[in-house]
Amino acid sequence: MPSRPPSTRPASPPRGAQPRNRLLLAALALALLVFLATLPWQVRNWREASAMRRDAARQQARLQQLQQARDALSHAQDAVRAAPDDPNARLALAAQLLQSGDTLGAAAQLRSLEPAARQSPDLAGAVAEMSQKIGYIDRAVALARQALRLAPDSPEAALRLGVLDLQIDRQTEGEALLSRAARALPTSAEPHLALALAANQSGAYQDAERELRTADRLRPGDWHIAALLADNRSAQGRDAEALQSVADALRLAPQEPSLYARQARILLDAARRQSAGGPPDIAPAVAAARQCLALDPSNAEVHDTLGLAYRDAGREADARREWEQAHALAPDDATLGYNLARLRLAQGDRAAGQALLAEAARAAADKDDYDRLVAEAGRSPDDPAPHRRLARWCQGHHHLSRAIFEWQEVLAHLPQDAEARQSAARLLRQRG
Repeated sequence: MPSRPPSTRPASPPRGAQPRNRLLLAALALALLVFLATLPWQVRNWREASAMRRDAARQQARLQQLQQARDALSHAQDAVRAAPDDPNARLALAAQLLQSGDTLGAAAQLRSLEPAARQSPDLAGAVAEMSQKIGYIDRAVALARQALRLAPDSPEAALRLGVLDLQIDRQTEGEALLSRAARALPTSAEPHLALALAANQSGAYQDAERELRTADRLRPGDWHIAALLADNRSAQGRDAEALQSVADALRLAPQEPSLYARQARILLDAARRQSAGGPPDIAPAVAAARQCLALDPSNAEVHDTLGLAYRDAGREADARREWEQAHALAPDDATLGYNLARLRLAQGDRAAGQALLAEAARAAADKDDYDRLVAEAGRSPDDPAPHRRLARWCQGHHHLSRAIFEWQEVLAHLPQDAEARQSAARLLRQRG
């Protein structure tokens, strides 16, 4: 009789193993429940830790920048002490003082150079550019005019004065000088960039795009030009091309926060145009805005864009939070205040809404008055009356440099005008 094969039935677990397994499974289940229960807390802690690390890195980078700026300022001061008559040393010191926030110190260095600048077109141009940077438009224009008088055939002097003419709304004179500079400097992008600015200001977007494309050809790889092309194409409603221009700029400058702010605004405009009356898809715009804020948390423009996006999506609480943040960062911006005021009124917060609305209305009225007076003075450069009106307005609204410039324009036509002489002298003493 054949033998029976051995049994393959598994052996019974030893006594006590099953309770231990059940305890182990219970412990694992409990651990999983604890993990899931604390997951939101862990994610929040991880995000907070990541934010703290980013803040620490930004603060460290800022401290390094401040130390480098202090070192550069010290070297510039040493250079002036070693060569007090060297104009380049004083210009370098003025630049470092301006970078450190000492506008009055920079202005003092520039004033010390003006006697020599009256005889040198190159120095007059350099001091004019620095005066423009510190906001002394009166000195910038006077020195740029002097540089062109000393070197009437200089395309660089024409370019410099042309840019300043646009700034003071002398469109015709500015464009003529810039066109002359573009012809004389065929390999320079600068005149074309300035001409693009003039065309954009007058709403001639296609002319502006042509100038920007020329500038891009002459200076390839400049993210600033790509960003300006994005703005221009967005203004024309060509969203896909505008976004491509932003993408080109971001490839060149991936850490530039203003590019993400542009991208967010263009994405939101494109989403609105594509929504066909329904709620727009705000997710891409919000993502771009968040990238901007990760690099620049104090960007008021991008908080405003987020507020607009959330309002369009019906998320009023989020919109209000973003607009309150934008208004806190830029309280003098009439548009930001107006958006927040309308939302507060819509939510029934009448007192706060009406106060903000009045504030925004005042700011908007001031801007309209200023723009109108500037345009009048620009259209009639040889008539002292509009310059006088603009000077009085700027003086009353504490725009000292522009008031000084306009009073000096009055004096150019009426040298003995008592009001202009006294006002200009008083404002110059006030400015320091």
